[in-house]
Formats: sequence, structure tokens, C-alpha cells
Amino acid sequence: MIGLEIKMTKIFAGLILVYCAVRLVI
Repeated sequence: MIGLEIKMTKIFAGLILVYCAVRLVI
């Protein structure tokens, strides 16, 4: 269960980083 939480947190953080990067480029 904890492992799944960590994975979801990493995926969520990755999406935020990608979103910020796209906003900076555009």
C-alpha cells in the first residue's frame, strides 16, 4: 500500500513538473 502511494506521488509530481515546463515554454 505504501509503495503504491509513493508511486502515485511520483507520478503526480512528474505531471506537475511537465505542466510547469510546458507553461514556461509557451
